[in-house]
Amino acid sequence: MNTADQVRLLEETLERCGIEVRVEDCDSDGGLTRVKGRAILFVNRRLTPARRMRHYVEALRKCDLGGVYLPPRIRELLGEEEWCD
Repeated sequence: MNTADQVRLLEETLERCGIEVRVEDCDSDGGLTRVKGRAILFVNRRLTPARRMRHYVEALRKCDLGGVYLPPRIRELLGEEEWCD
């Protein structure tokens, strides 16, 4: 599975967890926040795919994943501690 496919899979998983992903121009890398009770993950559009993946995985680690189907590759990514940029 290539990086672009992994990014899409992570975005889909975040949405199944109730987190809206917004890729926008930001002054920072982005972050997870709540707006009117909704979880939103802002991600700087200038980030490399690997850095985006890091933000997505960090957000997923903060979720209750008990009732969410996680494809095997997502489970692997959640277990990886070291990331390369």
